[in-house]
Amino acid sequence: MYYGAYGFPNNLETFGLISGLWTSTFALGAFIGPSISGILYDNIGFRNSSMFIVGTHLFVGFAVATFLCYSKSHSAYIEIKDEKLASIDGDSVYVKSQHQTSVTESMRR
Repeated sequence: MYYGAYGFPNNLETFGLISGLWTSTFALGAFIGPSISGILYDNIGFRNSSMFIVGTHLFVGFAVATFLCYSKSHSAYIEIKDEKLASIDGDSVYVKSQHQTSVTESMRR
């Protein structure tokens, strides 16, 4: 996935940020999951807590499937059209079209 389309630069800092968020979320889930399961087991028993977990998984699966079906798809790339201005000694000079803006310029608006 290219995060530059969302305003993040394509460099090591961005990859470190994404990696840190992923690891932190994974560690939070590893802490919260057993804690909640233990509380459920102590209060309502194994059978009912298992059914609660199954119901939670079904709900999350349905919510994700609904989101994926109804969300707008973003293009995988952004095509930038260039106009050829001049040819100097066989070297072509290109300039960005006047009516097009870059990704960062469009996000600032």
